[in-house]
Amino acid sequence: MRPLLAGLFAALALPAAALEAPRDYAGRWTLSGVSEGDEVCTLTLTDQGAIGGWGIAIPRDCFDRLGLSEDIAAWTLTPGGAISFIDPLRKEKLRFEPTAIGGYVAEPDAGPPLALDRAGQGDVELTDQQRMTGRWTFTGLGGAPTCTVVLTAAPDGLSGALRRTDACRPPWSGIAITRWRRYDDRIIFLDRLSQRVAALSGNPVEGFSGNARGALVGFSRQPDGQ
Repeated sequence: MRPLLAGLFAALALPAAALEAPRDYAGRWTLSGVSEGDEVCTLTLTDQGAIGGWGIAIPRDCFDRLGLSEDIAAWTLTPGGAISFIDPLRKEKLRFEPTAIGGYVAEPDAGPPLALDRAGQGDVELTDQQRMTGRWTFTGLGGAPTCTVVLTAAPDGLSGALRRTDACRPPWSGIAITRWRRYDDRIIFLDRLSQRVAALSGNPVEGFSGNARGALVGFSRQPDGQ
């Protein structure tokens, strides 16, 4: 079944792969209510092809605190310039329309309006070692977490150790990943014998994504304090 599912996912992703990735949109965004004091969380839009669009990494707390559909699997652009969050069948779950003052606003079928804005980069530039060191989460289809790990990094931020903090679900169950390395825009995961287990594409700021053992997965750092 696994090869058949992988083939289905690849076929569904073809229309997005045929288009030029909207790189100007890739990066960290804040999702919140439109009133002062409303819940706020940070998500990542990527320029990596996904089912019907491009990859999206949504922390688990976003789904819970903002009432998001757990079926959200990708994002795409509409002809009118709106940002659309879609499910694995390409059904639109949220449409964020551009506003006259910048940013985007969605009107969910149920619940209050939601605002989508570029996340601030902050005043302090982190080193590659700081960006890679910390708690990271592997996610599956729809952003559901499958494994949480802690990375430590060498001073150059290009290699280090990996330690699990909980029991992992497929495709990571039964795999003894102990180390990682970065080459350009890829991160490689290694087992105790330094054999490659998986390779994902991306970067430390926006996260990584790709195929691992026949499954589409993401890998992103948890926000500080999570």
